[in-house]
Amino acid sequence: KTGVIIQLVDMSVVHPEEVLEDVLVKVNELIFPTNFYVKKMKEDSTPGSSDLLLGRPFLSTASTKIDVQSGTLTME
Repeated sequence: KTGVIIQLVDMSVVHPEEVLEDVLVKVNELIFPTNFYVKKMKEDSTPGSSDLLLGRPFLSTASTKIDVQSGTLTME
């Protein structure tokens, strides 16, 4: 455990298992160092599905556009 507590949108609280620090993430031609908190999740048997939670500061920096209707997330 990391000692970190994260409150999700649905008001539930999770305790990350570990933190991956200063992971370099490339969005187009820009590279951002960011931290990822690792959380245990239920296994999903849906082909091609994955879950990734990104924080608002990273989403803002990457100029992220989220289209819920089409199920797309675009970083510019």
